[in-house]
Amino acid sequence: MTFKKIKCCLVGLGRSAERHHLPILLKHPYFEISGCITRSDERWRIRQAQLPNTKRWKTIQQFLSEKLFFEDRPALIILCTPPEGHVSQAMPLLMKKYSVLIEKPLTLNFREARLLYRTAKKFKSHVFTFHNRHYDGEIIFLKKIIGEKKLGRIFHVELHYFKSYGPSWGNYGVTPWRVTRKSGGVLLDFGPHFFEQILQLFPEGIQKVSAQLFKEGNFKKVDDHDFIQLETKSGVHVHVYFSNHCAAPLPQWYVSGRRGALRSCDNGRQGWNAFDFFYRQGEAVHKHRLSFVRTKNRDQLFYDDLARYLCGEKREPPVSSESAMKVMQLIDAAFLADRLGRPIKL
Repeated sequence: MTFKKIKCCLVGLGRSAERHHLPILLKHPYFEISGCITRSDERWRIRQAQLPNTKRWKTIQQFLSEKLFFEDRPALIILCTPPEGHVSQAMPLLMKKYSVLIEKPLTLNFREARLLYRTAKKFKSHVFTFHNRHYDGEIIFLKKIIGEKKLGRIFHVELHYFKSYGPSWGNYGVTPWRVTRKSGGVLLDFGPHFFEQILQLFPEGIQKVSAQLFKEGNFKKVDDHDFIQLETKSGVHVHVYFSNHCAAPLPQWYVSGRRGALRSCDNGRQGWNAFDFFYRQGEAVHKHRLSFVRTKNRDQLFYDDLARYLCGEKREPPVSSESAMKVMQLIDAAFLADRLGRPIKL
């Protein structure tokens, strides 16, 4: 790609910006941080040395009130803020024709997500969701294996995302949003990542959702141990388990088909790069280790594809608006299924 750098403005300098966005944007050849919006004087002081040519505003309203010359106008606003503020923060930016990249979860529900996308379409701007796990190596591998039909017809999938964060989970930052009733819980935290991955594996979509959401930890206000059942339109049953209270985690993926099965070799550890492939020959069951290449930096890959889209080299953004909307629809359905105690048809 050969084009002028894409100017960005970061909103928020918390954990998300520190871990995911700043490390990439500070060295990316096609992005430049030209602005920052943060209320925290302390966080701005810490980061100011890294951002010597960056202008700072305290609020989005202050940013929008300034008359920016066209050549200095940021092309992309990146919201690294708690999710309960995403709609109120993104709406005025979209109405001023800014493109906005929003950390997951995109919003708190499907209705809010639809409002953002409709506003973006009306004002000819763009909304993107930071689904960086779209590029996980195991998903690329699973898509390949399923596409090659090595397992035969898939009928059963299990996804276990078991962690043992304990009572410290979410207790960081200015506002510990992960442990508050409005925007917290593991469904809103883990769900966006893994529902997007499931939709990659089964693009035909989901037709039924059941859910049981539990509050097993010290927070009491938010779900932290969830069991969700999805049924795809092709009849595949996907069992999803999210938990913050499992000291002995299970393998993350189990995929079963008519010809064989795959089980991930991670045992809950980071950095795993293989699946065990089980298959039958006559009455005997054999096991073969299948390795894959782990994604070295999924944040980098996301921003690479976003740059290609913004400069017109790619027709689709990293994650389509349709996929992002379906993710929020699944989250809504899971909350509703748990509340009503019955499956929800989509």
